[in-house]
Amino acid sequence: MGALKDRFKEYIRYKGITMRKFHEDCGLSPGYMINIKRHIGKGKAAAIQTKYPDLNLIWLETGFGSMLLGEETPTEQEQDPTVRLAYLEAENKMLKERLNEQKELNSRLLNIIEGSNK
Repeated sequence: MGALKDRFKEYIRYKGITMRKFHEDCGLSPGYMINIKRHIGKGKAAAIQTKYPDLNLIWLETGFGSMLLGEETPTEQEQDPTVRLAYLEAENKMLKERLNEQKELNSRLLNIIEGSNK
């Protein structure tokens, strides 16, 4: 399935943009995606998804599924129950991280609102 870096390069080629443009669009430091080892941080994932909503972040991180959201046609390998389970576990982990991130943000916003009402 290739490394995260390889999938990133594949998406960049598909979009017809430069790595520099991708990094600038997402507010990432130059070379962030090329130097990444295994996981995209929560905040970085949110920035990427905001600027490139067609990119399937689960595919980017794991190689499972389709590169683009909305093009989910499972391959023969992805229909294997073991592979499918790994995909669902990766998706579940990513969604839990995003949910926790949103809970933290909501808590901070609530504290700001409560502080301004005093």
